[in-house]
Amino acid sequence: MFNRDSLLAHLAHHGIIVDLGRQYILGNVCKTVYGAQDQEGNKLIVKIGIDDAGKREISLNKGGYEELRSIGAESLLPTILRYFEFDAIPVIVMSNCGLDFWHATKEARDPDMLYRHLVRHAYKVYKGTRRHTTKSFGVASNLKRLLLKVYGERLAGHVTADLAERLHAWDVRGIPLLEVCFSTFDFTPEDVFVTANTLKYVDPKPGQLGVPILDLACFAGVARDAHKLPGAEAGYDTIRAFALLEVADLLDISKGQAELLFGLGRALQSGLSGYFRLESEPEVAGRMVEAGGTLVRELL
Repeated sequence: MFNRDSLLAHLAHHGIIVDLGRQYILGNVCKTVYGAQDQEGNKLIVKIGIDDAGKREISLNKGGYEELRSIGAESLLPTILRYFEFDAIPVIVMSNCGLDFWHATKEARDPDMLYRHLVRHAYKVYKGTRRHTTKSFGVASNLKRLLLKVYGERLAGHVTADLAERLHAWDVRGIPLLEVCFSTFDFTPEDVFVTANTLKYVDPKPGQLGVPILDLACFAGVARDAHKLPGAEAGYDTIRAFALLEVADLLDISKGQAELLFGLGRALQSGLSGYFRLESEPEVAGRMVEAGGTLVRELL
């Protein structure tokens, strides 16, 4: 049986005081995430895996942190980062990175600048983690699988049958991807922290090499269409131009191939955003699913 007081006392013994009144739930599967402070006055976040979902997320995070280090993306990690277990309860202690991108845009005097900071920092990470791969079609085939899962399975009753047929017929060999770098579909406004000097990503999962044009498309679409964040109209254009020019050049693909990938990334994001709103916001969900389906048809 989990004893919260014993865990809090254990943390306090090691100089970490948890504030149960400051709970963070936005974007987290694990809901037991709290503010804290250490003896040096550093603001911290403590993530505690109590239930099965929380334990699984922390286990994935642990693997994600290790992978970020191994691919040369350690700059994305919080400055302070510790992992331990107490009576079989996994715990992550990390620096409080400030406002996540979602909240930061709402408080910024110039939210457009945050999008420019984002792409500037991201380019350094992409360049530092770039590597050649012999699995030239792995990324494209994985994208095809994800699109089929969304539109052919999850949204099967909400889109016409021809959509899945087009996806099945798509020849992914038309995109010869031989360069990969840091990339993750979990790169979202809720988990990304951007300032003029830093870019941090606090909720990584294993599997973080791929083509970031896809997750940039998802990030831009979520910011503009799903959350309607301040600065997102201009920010969308900033991210798209970055993906089609600088990232495409870095990964040695053409602008046309980058446009296809960005569009399919947008289609994936629209489908997922619609799927998760089918019950809570059915009208919004319908528009997003329709927009995503239109993108797939146009692109394929």
